[in-house]
Amino acid sequence: MHQQFGGRARHSVRAVVAGVSSIGQLNSETSITPLFFLSAFRTASVLNSIIDFSKDSDNVLLVRRLIVNPGTEMAWEIPLRAAKITLGRNDDNDVVLDDPSISGSHCVLFVSDSAVTIKDLGSANGIKLGQVLVDEAELPPGQLIEIGDVKLQYEASPAPANPLPQSVMMGKLNCRIHRRNLARYFCPQCQSAFCDLCVSSRNVQGRVAHVCRTCAVECTTLEIPLDETPPEKPFRRQILAAFAYPFLGDGTYSLVLGTIMLLLVSGATYLSRFAFIYGFTALVFLTVFSGGYVMSYSKLILTTTAEGKDEMPDWPEISDYSSDLVAPFFQMLGLITCCFAPAIAMIIFMGIQGNALGDTYIYGWCLYALILLGGFYVPMAFTGVAIFDSLAAVNPLLVIPSITRVIGTYLLTVSVLVIILVIRYLLGSFFSAYLKIPIVPDMIMGLIGLYLLIVEVRLLGLMYRTKKEELAWF
Repeated sequence: MHQQFGGRARHSVRAVVAGVSSIGQLNSETSITPLFFLSAFRTASVLNSIIDFSKDSDNVLLVRRLIVNPGTEMAWEIPLRAAKITLGRNDDNDVVLDDPSISGSHCVLFVSDSAVTIKDLGSANGIKLGQVLVDEAELPPGQLIEIGDVKLQYEASPAPANPLPQSVMMGKLNCRIHRRNLARYFCPQCQSAFCDLCVSSRNVQGRVAHVCRTCAVECTTLEIPLDETPPEKPFRRQILAAFAYPFLGDGTYSLVLGTIMLLLVSGATYLSRFAFIYGFTALVFLTVFSGGYVMSYSKLILTTTAEGKDEMPDWPEISDYSSDLVAPFFQMLGLITCCFAPAIAMIIFMGIQGNALGDTYIYGWCLYALILLGGFYVPMAFTGVAIFDSLAAVNPLLVIPSITRVIGTYLLTVSVLVIILVIRYLLGSFFSAYLKIPIVPDMIMGLIGLYLLIVEVRLLGLMYRTKKEELAWF
C-alpha cells in the first residue's frame, strides 16, 4: 500500500520546497517580515514527523524517516510507512517535491524490515550519496542524499520505550504556553504538554495528526477523562451571557480588585507628573505596568474562552517584568500602531503639507474613513495576537482572509463592540456632568470600564471558539 498525501498536504509540501529554494536559511530573530510570518504559520503546520515503528535485525523498534532540507528552519519529514514510496514533481507521486531540479518521477524508496533502498527512475539530475552519483543504493542511518537541488537525510533511531513519563500518565497537566489551559497533547521529543491552541493539526493518510510546532514531532493525545458538555451554542445566542461572564466564579472579586489596582496606578501616574526626572521615570514605569498588565489579562481571558472555559481567570502572576509586562505592553502598542497605520500616515501627511492642501474637507473625511477602517480591523487583529501570542498576527494576509471567512459573525461582533463603546461614552459623560463628588466618578467609571473591557474580550473569545473551524488558523 503506497503512502498517500492528500491534495492539501501536497500543496503545502510544494510551498515548503519552493520557500527553501527562494528564501534559504533565515534567522528567525532578525530576518522575518510580516509576509514571511504567515508563510511560517503555514509551513509549521506541515512539519509532520509521524512515528513509524519498524524492527531491525536485532528486533529493536526503530523510528524511520526521511528529512527534507535537514538542518534548516524549513525542515520537514517523510515518515517511511509504506513498502514503496515514489518521489518526484508529478502529482501522481506518493511525495510531491515541486522544485525545478526534480524530475517528474525522480526516484523510489523500497522499505523493508531490514533496510531502506533508494533507486533512480531515470531522472535528469540523478541521485547523489555524498558527492557520488548512484543508480541504486541501500541507505545507512544518517546518510545525506541529494536529488537535484533538494537535500534529504535518512534517519533510523530506536523508538522510546515509553514516550510518556509516569508523571504524565498519572494526572492532568497544564499547557506549557497557556499555563491555565488544560493540556490535551504531549510531545515525546521536548517532553512538553500543549493545549488545542498550541499544536498543528493535519489530515495525513486519512487520520488527524497533532504535531508539536517546535519539534515537528507528532504529539501523543493525553487520555484525560473530560466531563461531557453540550454542543457549542451559536455565537449570537451567547452574546447576552457574555455580560454576566465577569461575575462568574471569583469574577466579582477580581473585578473589584482590578478596579482598585488600576485606580492606584492612575493616581500614582498623576502624582508622578510633578516630580520632574524621577516623576517621568515613574510615569514610564507605571504606564508600561498598567498597559502591559491589562493586555496580558485580556489575552488570558481570550485564550481561556477559546479553550472552552466559562469562568473568569485569576489575574496573571508577575514572575518576570520583561516577559510578563514589557512584552505585552509593546504588543499592545504595536497592535494599535499597525491597525491605525494608514490613519497615522494621513495625519502626518496633513501636518507636513499644512496650508498647501488648500481645502482640507476631503482629507478630513479620508482621515475619518481610515480611523473607522482601523477600528474595524482591530478586533480580528487582537484575536490573532492573543491566539498566536505574536504581533506578527496583525499581518493583513492573515487578518483580512479571516474576516471574510466569518464575515457575518464578525459584523455582529463589531456591532456589539460599537454599542458597548457608545454605552461607555454615555455613562462617562453622565457621571462627569452630574456626579460632582471628587474621585467617585473615576471609581465608578473605572469599575464600569474594566467590566465592559472584559465583556468585549469575552465576545472575541466566543467568536473564535464558535468559528475556529472556519478560521482554520491551525
